[in-house]
Amino acid sequence: MAAPSRELVEQLYATPPDRFVAARDAAVAEARRAGDQAAAREIARLRRPTVAAWLVNLLAIRRPELVADLAQLADALRTGARRRWWNGSGRPWCCTRATPRCTSSCSTAA
Repeated sequence: MAAPSRELVEQLYATPPDRFVAARDAAVAEARRAGDQAAAREIARLRRPTVAAWLVNLLAIRRPELVADLAQLADALRTGARRRWWNGSGRPWCCTRATPRCTSSCSTAA
């Protein structure tokens, strides 16, 4: 086996960042015990994600249908930040121009 299984990689990246290194090292040790040095090297190369990256990984693993919404929200937030967030309405610009889900959240919070 030249590469770790997709399931193993998903399991590792679903692990909270503070426990990632221990889980990864255990997977490396298991691959070595199984005699799969190539997989052990590939697993060892996996890097601990930031908390933000871990949360996006969880979303992609558990709710992949929402990843496009997250990307759209990120674009709206980026645009809003460029416009200094506010459009004069008292609400963040991203919430008046972004996805319907964002708009409904802002209208209920206002």
